[in-house]
Amino acid sequence: QDEYDKMCTYYGVKNNPTIENENILIYDHPIPSAGLYALYKQNKIVYIGKSDYISNRVKQHADKDFDTTKSIIFKKEVDLLLYESYLITKYKPLYNKAELKSSKDFTSVIDINLLK
Repeated sequence: QDEYDKMCTYYGVKNNPTIENENILIYDHPIPSAGLYALYKQNKIVYIGKSDYISNRVKQHADKDFDTTKSIIFKKEVDLLLYESYLITKYKPLYNKAELKSSKDFTSVIDINLLK
């Protein structure tokens, strides 16, 4: 079993993700798994959130104006929490205003660009 199959088995999904590294999978659509998700409008991130079940949570964002979703799943909870804060700080999404006020800048800890 290759690394892709191991990751998909671990998360219980197999929908052709991009494998960022051995701990991260990125999907170009909402998936029925826990992780982060990014909502886009015209290729610009308008919201970043986390959920135990991304596909259901994205449906609850009907009030937000978006046209695309990416899902990011992690093997480790700590990675999820760090990336969420980092991505909100870096991209300053329109609908994450409250999180920006309390968010710490993790750019010196994590220097990657997952969502371009």
